[in-house]
Amino acid sequence: MSMLNIAVVGTGGRAQSHLATIPKLKDIYQLTAVCDINAERARRASERFGVKGYTNVEQMFDIEPLLKTSRLTTVLADIKTLR
Repeated sequence: MSMLNIAVVGTGGRAQSHLATIPKLKDIYQLTAVCDINAERARRASERFGVKGYTNVEQMFDIEPLLKTSRLTTVLADIKTLR
């Protein structure tokens, strides 16, 4: 089976368990990118996991060859992202 490229959208508290679990599933998933509207959180997660960090989800989708995303944001964050 080929690996699935995955990105995590939202890098706050709830995302930390997803981000910690994805490397344990390295036979299935390859974490490719993280995205958060908070630039500092995106940068920290990017550095911690050695992947690209984004603050714009549309830009991430345009650049990254993703097959799966894990969306871990609040409704308010989604509204701000879509504006």
